[in-house]
Amino acid sequence: MTEREEKILGAIIDYYLDTGKSLGSRTLVKKYNLDLSSATIRNVMADLEDMNYISKTHSSSGRLPTTKGYKYYLDTILEIRKVTFDEMEKITIAYENNMTEIDKILEKTSNILSNLSNYAGIALESKEKTEIISKIELIFVNSNTIFAVFVSENSNVRTKKIHIDIPINEDEVKKIGKIIDKKIKNLNMNYLTYKSKYLNLKSSIEVLEEIIFEEIIEECYKNDEGNIFINGAPSIIENINSEEINIVDTVKIFDEKDKIKKLFENFMKDNSLKEKQVNVVLGEELKIEGLENLSLVFSEYKIGEFKGIIGIIGPKRMEYSKTLGIVEYVKNEVVRVLNSIEKGEE
Repeated sequence: MTEREEKILGAIIDYYLDTGKSLGSRTLVKKYNLDLSSATIRNVMADLEDMNYISKTHSSSGRLPTTKGYKYYLDTILEIRKVTFDEMEKITIAYENNMTEIDKILEKTSNILSNLSNYAGIALESKEKTEIISKIELIFVNSNTIFAVFVSENSNVRTKKIHIDIPINEDEVKKIGKIIDKKIKNLNMNYLTYKSKYLNLKSSIEVLEEIIFEEIIEECYKNDEGNIFINGAPSIIENINSEEINIVDTVKIFDEKDKIKKLFENFMKDNSLKEKQVNVVLGEELKIEGLENLSLVFSEYKIGEFKGIIGIIGPKRMEYSKTLGIVEYVKNEVVRVLNSIEKGEE
């Protein structure tokens, strides 16, 4: 594409992102002060249309960007805007609370991204992460109920309320807690293939130990899938024209968190992400009901073997320059915070 064609394509897309309207040659000349005649601009527009970067609207001679035009604009023309001092300050303050639990950090991150963009903020843990249990504590509640608290090596704290049919007393809970704490330390949650060693159980304490141990293992394995945090989904509906999206389908997709989670996990698996860069995927490319007129702006983060995704889901007609800048800056902050936790633990 020539420099002239890039300028005109960029102007058409900028105008559409700003107004939601198509752009004709006369408006383009007046608004963007291009040193070109209307006839020349019409010829360039015709060339861009032939190359399928723009399409002509039915109602006027104005042009709108196609998916191909969008992709070229995002990959080649768009300049990422640096975060403002005000945005930088809000991000810094948000991470000042000395959080040490990854879940809490990612939940905070999805909230930050939503607040700064006015769209949906996403933060995802990879289910392929390796997580080691470092401590288990059992708390007696009553004769049939105990509370299990388990801490991973990266300071994630998880809890589980366990109901037991066999009555148990406080001394037994303490004794079993110590046994399980020794047994479960350094057990890799990725390889939870525990099978009972108590095939010929004789004492009630052994029965209770097995029941509690298997409950905790089940909880650890369940959480190894990785969490997804989504904040601010309703703001997508509030900030865009209802004619641009099917509101019912869009609301439905955000109710189905597992579907969004699976989508991002597939991005990580197929190695299609630009490494250390912000990625943009247009919803219409995914052929998923509810995402057609939305865009996914996201980046992968890595801390050793631990990885995940943070990003923003918003309307296709969004301010990409600002959004990409926010995602890039917040991703770097997430990496910094998680790195500081690792160093502190060491």
